[in-house]
Amino acid sequence: MPFILTYFLHPDYQGEGLKQGMWTKILAYAQDIWKNMGYDINDQEILIAQMLNFKDKQGTYAIPFVKKHVTPRI
Repeated sequence: MPFILTYFLHPDYQGEGLKQGMWTKILAYAQDIWKNMGYDINDQEILIAQMLNFKDKQGTYAIPFVKKHVTPRI
């Protein structure tokens, strides 16, 4: 499941072409990670809302990603 979450979050792919039902599994996995890191249910709900906005490309996530302006840290 970590690879599917990464595929969803990757700016070049953003989960394009995921099979039916994977979205629910991704949300549950991300929520489990958040819970294990000590975040309460309110914080988990905020994370899910942010992921939904990311999936639907709403809010700040509607801005296109321009890879040429990103400098990776080495």
